[in-house]
Amino acid sequence: MTPTKRPASEYILDTAEAAARIPCAPATLKRWRHTGTRVIPYIKPAGRCLYHPDDIDEFKLQTLATHA
Repeated sequence: MTPTKRPASEYILDTAEAAARIPCAPATLKRWRHTGTRVIPYIKPAGRCLYHPDDIDEFKLQTLATHA
């Protein structure tokens, strides 16, 4: 997945919200970030990881295509 430059204001999903949208546990999303197992672009302003909804949707589509 190639990160797209977007304004920081568009990154509106926190870890719990992004995980619910995938769906997976927030701890799983955190582990993916730290291990690089799955790459979903995020930004980290003021210590919070925020995701863009389009990146989560793209990840879901890629995952479905891979496991279909």
